[in-house]
Amino acid sequence: MSDHKKDYEELTYVSPFWSWVFLIVFSAIILGWGMFVEKMVTTAPAQWDFGVLPDTPGQSVYSTVLPPTAEVNIPYQMQRIPDANLPPGEIKQ
Repeated sequence: MSDHKKDYEELTYVSPFWSWVFLIVFSAIILGWGMFVEKMVTTAPAQWDFGVLPDTPGQSVYSTVLPPTAEVNIPYQMQRIPDANLPPGEIKQ
């Protein structure tokens, strides 16, 4: 049976011992790199003093008063297409 495994490259056998060694060494390299970067990159001190900032939502006139409900006729911003279907009640100009 071992002769059969040697015939095909994808059937190469790696012992469980070496697979565990590979996993442990690879994990140790990743952890070591993380520790190295943690020691080499210094953190800057936090500066939380932003001074007095305006309270934008509180400065709105609608923060305590509801907006008016009156309907306002806003003029169209673009010209109508000449052959467009008009809404009911509108006259073609």
